[in-house]
Amino acid sequence: MLNLLIYFFLIIWQWVLIWIIYRQVSRSQISPWAIAGSVILSALITPFLGGAWVLIIFPFMLVQTYLHDRFQNLRLTYFYSIYTAFISLLLTNLIGLAFYLFLPEKFNALKGIQVIGIVLLPILIHWVTIKVMRINFNILKIDAKYVRNNIIGPANKILTIEFIAFLFVYFMETYRDVTEAVADYTKYIFFIYIFMFFALLAFLGIQARNYLLQELQNAKTEQYENSLPYYLEIERLYKELAGFRHDFANILLSLNESIKSGDIELVKSVYQNVLSQTQVNVAQTKLEVTDLANVSNPALKSVISAKVLAAQQQHIHVTLEVKETIANCYIDLLDYVRIVSNLLDNAIDGASVSADAFLRIALFYQDDLFFTHIENSANTENITIANMYSNGYSSKGHAHGHGLNNVQRILQKHPNAWIETAIKEQKVVQTVIIKRSK
Repeated sequence: MLNLLIYFFLIIWQWVLIWIIYRQVSRSQISPWAIAGSVILSALITPFLGGAWVLIIFPFMLVQTYLHDRFQNLRLTYFYSIYTAFISLLLTNLIGLAFYLFLPEKFNALKGIQVIGIVLLPILIHWVTIKVMRINFNILKIDAKYVRNNIIGPANKILTIEFIAFLFVYFMETYRDVTEAVADYTKYIFFIYIFMFFALLAFLGIQARNYLLQELQNAKTEQYENSLPYYLEIERLYKELAGFRHDFANILLSLNESIKSGDIELVKSVYQNVLSQTQVNVAQTKLEVTDLANVSNPALKSVISAKVLAAQQQHIHVTLEVKETIANCYIDLLDYVRIVSNLLDNAIDGASVSADAFLRIALFYQDDLFFTHIENSANTENITIANMYSNGYSSKGHAHGHGLNNVQRILQKHPNAWIETAIKEQKVVQTVIIKRSK
């Protein structure tokens, strides 16, 4: 009975390591049913397979990861599964070899210390290493070509090769007689394991940083491209204002002469033909500079101004309302700018094919919430919320965009942010709500 309890304890202890590493990498919630299933399956198979029970770790993790999120990219599902299986076994054996090579024999006789050490130390080593090397596994969830082809794809190949090599050495060590000669090449195996572990994490860290640098450069380029129309419009308004000042001076001179001469009909003529038309021109100023000035961040300001000008070029009536200074969006700025850019693109697409085209934008705070309200005219006959958020959907047809699917993916990264969508008669209303984190 005691041996049976020890047997179950060792299995549970090993799966503690596996699930913690899985959690550290995927950031996914772990189902209690998955944990129970892993322990029960191992308990049933180990008496027949012995040390070969480790072969079930990878396929089990692969199945449970797929069932946990069937819409997840299959490359990422494979990565989480093989990374968890390989790294947990690699670190367990690495610590075991370290005990064998470097600890005195009297400590090796203390099996309890070894069992605890080969589980707790790998967890600590893995956590410290990814913190020191600043590896952000969340980047792998980004649906970008560079992430898929330059990080996840090569990482899966490296992991597969290393895992096969590890299993070969593992079974060679497990099923052969231990002699003094074994200790000689055991030292080489120890350093090979260290190299495999740090080489893999170094690759992930370097590629993740390369991706972030590329995204930063793309963001700067996009910001410049978005800022250019804004500054050109400011320049146009300045020239228009300078011309207006010149014309207005001449108008005042004409009015002054008319008043001096007492010719009231001439005064009326100047007002009706010149001043009334000037009021119309001023009221029809293309860009609402006053409200846009309340957007303090240049990147966000450039995106909004570029989209407003793009909408106006398509003869869409735009209303922009930013009555207070917008300084903090409560989530990562790049993510927020991407959300706003995507929403405005979709709003412009929808408004451009509607009869009475309009676009209304409002940014405001309320208590500890930040609201981004975007409302646009649209032909709502064939629009549903479900197809709006489907991948590849656009009001102009399948080939025109990716709908709001990207917005959903970005918001999933931020538990304090969500979007509310409403389809009313001939208009679509989108409101992004972000709660200030404490």
